[in-house]
Amino acid sequence: MAGIAGLLAAITAALFWVQRFQPSPVAWPFILVLALAAGVGVGALLYRARLGRSVPFRVLGALSLALFLVAVLALLVTAARRASPSDDPQRSGQAVSGQQPNIVLVTASGVRPDHLGVYGYDSEISPNLDALARRGTRFGEAFAQASWSEPSMASLLTSLYPSELGPSCWATIRCQPHLDSERVTLAEALSGAGYRTQAYLTSPWLTEELGFAQGFDGFESVRAEEPFDLAPTRARMLGRLLGCARDSAACRLLSQGHARLFDTPIPTGWGGGLVNARVARFLQLHGGELFFLWVHYTEALPPYDLEPPFRPLRDDPQASPQRLLKKLGYWELGDPFTWREVLLPGDEEGLAALYDGELHRLDGLVGELVGLLEAKGLTGQTLVVFTSDHGQEFAEHGGYTYGHSLYDEVLRVPLFVAGMGAGSAGGVVETPVSLLDLAPTLLEIGGASIPAEAEGRSLLPALQGGALAERPVYSESLYRVPVELKAMRSGGYKLIYDADRGEMEIYDLTADPGEQTNLAAGAPQVAEVMRQALLEWIAHTEQVFRDLPRLAPPRQVRDPVW
Repeated sequence: MAGIAGLLAAITAALFWVQRFQPSPVAWPFILVLALAAGVGVGALLYRARLGRSVPFRVLGALSLALFLVAVLALLVTAARRASPSDDPQRSGQAVSGQQPNIVLVTASGVRPDHLGVYGYDSEISPNLDALARRGTRFGEAFAQASWSEPSMASLLTSLYPSELGPSCWATIRCQPHLDSERVTLAEALSGAGYRTQAYLTSPWLTEELGFAQGFDGFESVRAEEPFDLAPTRARMLGRLLGCARDSAACRLLSQGHARLFDTPIPTGWGGGLVNARVARFLQLHGGELFFLWVHYTEALPPYDLEPPFRPLRDDPQASPQRLLKKLGYWELGDPFTWREVLLPGDEEGLAALYDGELHRLDGLVGELVGLLEAKGLTGQTLVVFTSDHGQEFAEHGGYTYGHSLYDEVLRVPLFVAGMGAGSAGGVVETPVSLLDLAPTLLEIGGASIPAEAEGRSLLPALQGGALAERPVYSESLYRVPVELKAMRSGGYKLIYDADRGEMEIYDLTADPGEQTNLAAGAPQVAEVMRQALLEWIAHTEQVFRDLPRLAPPRQVRDPVW
């Protein structure tokens, strides 16, 4: 009985670590040791409980050897199944053809194009991204459909506006886009065209719970952060169980260890290296198949505490010795729900310098990712797309970070396409485009059908050197800010409309690209024309939301902690 129990414990421990963490072969010896320890420990405890005496050394040795061999066998079987491209014929990508390229979609949170060298900034910040952009076509005026991650990425994957997707709300204040399974995502359409689909994300907000895993054969993302009261509750529980003080260093260490053990192993903010390691393993196993790979990085988001700034931070005699600008996170940067403002005058310069350091780290990760493709000889048959979900504010309009306004510093994003199907190197398209144009573009390139409900258009004509007709670009921010905001750009003007208050801001983007002079009162005719056009678009999105079939109504989900 003791041997059987130990055997089961060893197998369970080994399979748990392999299936959950998908380790590289280098980590297997450590897993075997842990499995062996678990099996021997359980077996020894049951032996002592049953017979009332300690386990003899020869029995313990035999049990250890048996458990070790069984654990090795279990790991080998699991690894063989994982490494075999044909273990699931319905989920195996087809061989790469001459017509369809592999597609690698690289998204990164909070990247402003005006902080990249290829858009006119310091070239030392982003040498790898600049080189990637010059290999293909760069879009100079690309805009997100929302100023924060979830609705922006939901629009990218579905080619629908956030308000058309419908929200799932929590506490009636903050809501998330609801990717109902009736919606056809980019991954689902490419999967139907023969692509193996895989996603590796470092964002705790792009979760399977919100539908972002739809259509992916494999999907790895970090789990949403805990509510504020869960961490101390867990510490108190561990303290009572282990008999240690609640606020002691030992209990804090145990609490953090518990969280690391049972949370998804890709950490937010600094998990790009782990993501690239998973990409390397994916290319090793499935590089010979036709694949769609989505990689998402969050290195550029606050707090900016990974890379030194490219410009030195100034000394401020008013700052306390405990104040570290680089450690300020989202809550300390003026969140619209708390209005906790601890920044000092001039801090925007320091934040921008730290931000550039983070962009340089992100640039290195993208360069490493491209290097993995080159090492496998895949660059000639792969299309690589780089973009961002939103930008960031550095007090251009009095705010910081993102998500609570619709100015261009949070809506304008980089977008460039390189590799097979991207057109001639060095091409630049200045016609304004939307992120919801990406899904139709990639589907057409990949030979997949574009869903009839898609609002975007294919940019393939522009990639092939043709002209691209200009059309209005719409964005919105209604799921996170206390008020409902809409934005529209057309004919060189931009309208920002507060739907709750009926207030408008109008900017001449040609004369005032920084959106500093509101022309709403001085140009009433332009304001009225744009307002009517925006109201027509709002009515259209509301009608689409009502007409689209849905598997289930929006449901309540726990909102991520910011």
